[in-house]
Amino acid sequence: MPPFSSLSILQHHKGVNNLLEFLALAITTLLVLDDCQGTPEPQSIRALANNTSAISWIHRSQFERPDDPLFTAKTLVSRHLAHCVTQSRHSLSAQHLKGESNVVTDYLSFAGTHRAVKHHPLLFDDPDDSTLTHRFHSALPQLIPQSFNISPLPKSVFSFALQ
Repeated sequence: MPPFSSLSILQHHKGVNNLLEFLALAITTLLVLDDCQGTPEPQSIRALANNTSAISWIHRSQFERPDDPLFTAKTLVSRHLAHCVTQSRHSLSAQHLKGESNVVTDYLSFAGTHRAVKHHPLLFDDPDDSTLTHRFHSALPQLIPQSFNISPLPKSVFSFALQ
């Protein structure tokens, strides 16, 4: 069974890539918010992405076209992110990162057999998280912090993503 067989008909919608980029941006922000818990001072979080739609959606809680098949999903992601940020003491801004400067994220998006359209030098055999973390540290040490680690999402974030 293909890994994304449980996705809805939206998986082939022309705008689904923007939605998935937005979801990835939201998930990353949620993880950073979680890491910031317990810090004595409020933090300014900068969300970086190479998808201009995702960046523009980060500060929206409502979308204009309810007839858009992605309307409900975009609204759900946006409102959940807005709720989590406003409940924290932290602030959020977004910045565009040119695609060619987004090497690590681009590489991570080609994990697994479902993305066979592009050869990937680190993910060719769909390694486990520990092996993949080691490969990133070995291949791209100048692009990632020493603390970089690939691990499963916390249950609350994974549950949100599945919605």
